[in-house]
Amino acid sequence: MHHYHLDTDFGGDPDDFAALLMLLGMPDVRLTGITTVLDETGHRAGAVWQVLQAAGRTDIPVCAGARVGLTTSVRAGIRADFWPNVEPRPAREPGESITTLERSMWMRSVLTLIGPYTNGAMFERVRGGLMRERRVVHMGGYIFPPVAGYPQWTAADDFNVQFDTRALEELYKSFADITMVPMPVAMQAWITDGDVDRIEASGPLGQQLAGQVRAWGVDQDWREIGISHEALPDDLAGIMWDPVTALIATGWDGATLEEMNLMPYIENGIIQFEQDDENGRPVTVVTSIDTSSFREAFLRAIERAQEKLPV
Repeated sequence: MHHYHLDTDFGGDPDDFAALLMLLGMPDVRLTGITTVLDETGHRAGAVWQVLQAAGRTDIPVCAGARVGLTTSVRAGIRADFWPNVEPRPAREPGESITTLERSMWMRSVLTLIGPYTNGAMFERVRGGLMRERRVVHMGGYIFPPVAGYPQWTAADDFNVQFDTRALEELYKSFADITMVPMPVAMQAWITDGDVDRIEASGPLGQQLAGQVRAWGVDQDWREIGISHEALPDDLAGIMWDPVTALIATGWDGATLEEMNLMPYIENGIIQFEQDDENGRPVTVVTSIDTSSFREAFLRAIERAQEKLPV
């Protein structure tokens, strides 16, 4: 049994929901804690708790973390249309999320960051010694542009990094063992309309998730993006940024990893990375993803998470 701590901006785009449901269906995964970021009111933590209750997994500690980023005081709430009846779960006392993270770090859990890195940076400030040689896997980062056939999005489109650049800088000054899932590579983890149908058929939580993914598809115009880019399917339903990051954190063998020495730098207010063998810090970088393998592992775990739930 392997230990993982999930840090998430749950309650917005449904790929956070998809990542959590997938992890709940993986037999060798033990979630030692979940913290939420950009959670001013505790509604993100409340939405996570709602899913855990429905899945029969109230054994997993959940705590609302940072209310805003270290770089900006911009607020970001959950999507009320996706989570209309959530009871907020604000932190009971200051520093509770740090305590939740500390417990997971003592258990040598892999810290999986699928939202802005604010909680990770704040933990480093307060309990930095515990981050030493602990594995941290994060969604986001931009070293090279996307391969041909994919949307040529730039570092400016990398939300997790750009929302809180100071948090990224502090995380990269730590002695953690970091694995980066760069935004241009994570877009290789896509799903189709048929995959969403399979999610919907998987159980009650799958039905809820499928509805959110379809609405997200309309908002993001995923179908048009798929039609317009030859590396993507015409029936594109979405890119599963967060599930593939969580899957890579579990040691899944469908990704290609490469060791690099990286240096973050800011240009025109946008932070990205360059290889610097002399001054960079060592990072394990995901350089490609086996899309077919991802889709099957992702869908099977979602199905497994609901096998014992009432229909």
